[in-house]
Amino acid sequence: MLREVRGDSRRAPLPRRLVEGTEQGVIEQAIAAYDSALAGYAADFGVTSDGRTLLVEVNDGYSLGPYGLWPELYAQLLSARWAQMVGTNDPCDFGVPAPMT
Repeated sequence: MLREVRGDSRRAPLPRRLVEGTEQGVIEQAIAAYDSALAGYAADFGVTSDGRTLLVEVNDGYSLGPYGLWPELYAQLLSARWAQMVGTNDPCDFGVPAPMT
């Protein structure tokens, strides 16, 4: 799921871009390349003054605040990471992928 927290929405990295000859966006490409991703995490991206989209940081989902996420999606993120940490089944895993926007 993507969520803009603050900044100029006209410069948000949400539109798809041409990256290395594909139609895949910078954020989607970075997430797909994160092979060791935790069950719940936040990845913060920013847009530079020259228009480049850069990864700023990645944080573990167990200690995140909601930062404008929908309550249901935030609960699922916390539940997924907690279940992974304690080695149990995730009671909020309904087998439905979260929306990207």
